[in-house]
Amino acid sequence: MWHLLLHFFNHQTHHCGQLTTLISQCGKNFGVTDLLWLPEG
Repeated sequence: MWHLLLHFFNHQTHHCGQLTTLISQCGKNFGVTDLLWLPEG
């Protein structure tokens, strides 16, 4: 079961990367996407 969960979350990361690439190619600044650098609260 953990294989499926790992694949699910890793695949979401793949699509998030594709989306940020497309937005960047359209000339938009996507900003910081690292969770470590996102503001709290």
